[in-house]
Amino acid sequence: RCCRRHTASGPFDWAQGRSALRPKLSIASPPSGATYLIDPTLRPDFQTLPLRAEGAVGRVEWSINGRTIGTTIGDTPLTWGLTRGQHTVTAVDTNGRTARTQILVK
Repeated sequence: RCCRRHTASGPFDWAQGRSALRPKLSIASPPSGATYLIDPTLRPDFQTLPLRAEGAVGRVEWSINGRTIGTTIGDTPLTWGLTRGQHTVTAVDTNGRTARTQILVK
């Protein structure tokens, strides 16, 4: 028998116990494929990037290249100091949903 039913707000997955219409976790900042340039005339504490998720449930754990750098709640941004290189930015929310994006810092 089917485990999906429609409710007034949309499909509901009874096996998972949650609405299929919940927005997926995504990284709003930084956008995938973005390139950032470090300005040698500015102090490093002025060269930061806000990391912000959309559709997050509860706590969001942020990591850069597999190393945890901090946590936020919901769509609250986390500030990360730019470092040169190719970086994979990962966000994982309380429900274990994961989003990734790739950026380059020169």
